[in-house]
Amino acid sequence: MVFDLEGMHKVILVSPAPPLPAEMIACGLTEPDAAGFAASTMNLQGYIQDRETRDAEFKAIREANRPWFEFRRALIGARLEAGLTQQQLAARAGTTQAVVARLETGVAKPTVETLARLSTALSITFSIRPAEGLTVGGTLAAPVKEPAPTR
Repeated sequence: MVFDLEGMHKVILVSPAPPLPAEMIACGLTEPDAAGFAASTMNLQGYIQDRETRDAEFKAIREANRPWFEFRRALIGARLEAGLTQQQLAARAGTTQAVVARLETGVAKPTVETLARLSTALSITFSIRPAEGLTVGGTLAAPVKEPAPTR
């Protein structure tokens, strides 16, 4: 609780945490320690697997969003593999760092024009297939340069 003593100092009183509900303990959380904090024994992947087992709607939503998640993960991986920061990739692709960040976090979905610029900047391919959605493919071969004309 926080008390404001009429503009003077604020006083914060911390009370011990109440016991955790049984369902939280079943998800891997333990009883609060002496300081009132619950320790987690489950990692994120364990939580997701447990939640998908118990909640069909949660699983369906995750499956529907999986292609976009995989796209973002692959885009970040391609950028890191190329040794580029978001700012450097943005400069190569003729866009801003904010656009790259929005694509990587899933706040925005790319246009075909943006995909073409990212493909060129990272030397990778993108594929769109009905069952897979948008995916990042392998690296592009180096463009073949025409020989200079001889006189």
